[in-house]
Amino acid sequence: GEAVGNLTDAFVSVVYEDSCAMTDVIDDELSPHWLPWTQRAFCFGIICPTSSLYLGVFDHDLKIGDYDPIGRVAVNVSNLRRNTSYNLKYNLYPTANLIDRTAVGSIRIRIRLECLDERKFLLETLLKPHPRIHVNVKNERTFNVVRYTFFGEHDNEEKFDLKVARSYMYEFLEYQSNLSYIIRDSIQSLMFWRNDQVKVYSFNIPLHSFFFFVSVITLVEYPHLIVSFLLIGIAWVMLASLTIRRQHPSPWHSRSCPPFWKFLSILLQGSRVRKLSVIDPLIEPHEGNEAVQEYDLKQKRRLEEDRKVAEKRADSQQRVNAIGDIKISTPTSSSNRIMNIHVHLLNSLGRYQGMVGSVFKSLRFIKMIVTWEES
Repeated sequence: GEAVGNLTDAFVSVVYEDSCAMTDVIDDELSPHWLPWTQRAFCFGIICPTSSLYLGVFDHDLKIGDYDPIGRVAVNVSNLRRNTSYNLKYNLYPTANLIDRTAVGSIRIRIRLECLDERKFLLETLLKPHPRIHVNVKNERTFNVVRYTFFGEHDNEEKFDLKVARSYMYEFLEYQSNLSYIIRDSIQSLMFWRNDQVKVYSFNIPLHSFFFFVSVITLVEYPHLIVSFLLIGIAWVMLASLTIRRQHPSPWHSRSCPPFWKFLSILLQGSRVRKLSVIDPLIEPHEGNEAVQEYDLKQKRRLEEDRKVAEKRADSQQRVNAIGDIKISTPTSSSNRIMNIHVHLLNSLGRYQGMVGSVFKSLRFIKMIVTWEES
């Protein structure tokens, strides 16, 4: 703000592909509302259908220096239904690079994705790679606003940051935990022929167990087909992952990932898809909210039980290691020497943190493919 002790003078920065825009400033308001006569609506052209919309909230300041960032969010517009208006609410976070983070506020937006040709829109996504896009601004202050809106607080992974390094560790543990759950549940579902694998109309059938049983019998008789079955297995895993996603109680999970027949209908019939009622029905306000809360509570209880078991095992292992343990004291050098070692480590760990960040970007990309996430 302009004076010490006043409230937030908020404005929003909007970045989409090579365009950026800013709303008017709402003075001295912790819960600002942009009214119809203010600058609050923007229209952007689409270069790549898979691009995300970035929103950043700032505290306007007239003094020399950068505006104070409050929070930002990235909106995936590729899973929105075409030619439909949405009124959405998102939490604001200071960064996207940390897993253990706390929301600093929320923002409500109205968004609409206009598409004149569904077939052309889909072909642009499939045939053309995502282009390298640059955003041109007038001054350094605006550049810093756009940079924070796009990257967040921790935008330079080459500079060592203990929070970012700790977040990488938590992310790896999360991948490990999710993978163990998936493998365990998949083996139990296949071996015990559970009937919740595939839903056909109103019937649940153990189709994956049947396919696995037939595949094993065929490979025993014809082992030279192992390469073919490995390739079929990749498609099988992808289809199983799609089935799991579409069985989620939240309509934003099930309907945001359309089935294959919808894409096929768009490619074959183009603009006539609307007449054939291929598009999924609208999502009503708070639709499936109770089922989602029950699903999340079930997952939370499962994680809590596994955490208690892991802590019990760790405590038992610690007691075993403590038996016969001998206290060993190691002489330490002066504080100046320790500080020199720390400075040397900070100068060299930044490069390794960047390499680890590149590995996790690849892991996130693989996760998006396997879990059918749009961006």
